[in-house]
Amino acid sequence: MIKSIVYILSMLGVGCFIYIYFWMSAEVDNLLDHASNLIELELYEESIQYSKEAVELSNWRVLIAILGFFLTLPMSFYIVKYGLFKNAKRQQTFTKNI
Repeated sequence: MIKSIVYILSMLGVGCFIYIYFWMSAEVDNLLDHASNLIELELYEESIQYSKEAVELSNWRVLIAILGFFLTLPMSFYIVKYGLFKNAKRQQTFTKNI
C-alpha cells in the first residue's frame, strides 16, 4: 500500500516537472515574444499586459516546481529506506554463510 502511494506521488511530481518544462516554459516564451513584437509596433499598453501575464506564469512555474520537488521526496526516502538497506542486509547474510 505504501509502495503504491509513493509511486503515485512520485509520478505526480515528475508530471509537475514535465508540465513546467513542456507547456509553461513555452507559454512564457510565447507571451514574451508577443510583448516584444508589440513594442516594435509601438503598442506599449498591450505589451505591458503580455509581460505581466508572463511574470504571473513564471511565478506559478516556481510554485509548481516546489510542489513537484515535495512530491518526489517520498520516493527518495523510500528508495533509501527500503532499497539500499535491504540489499545491505542480504549482502551481510551472504558473507556470513561463506
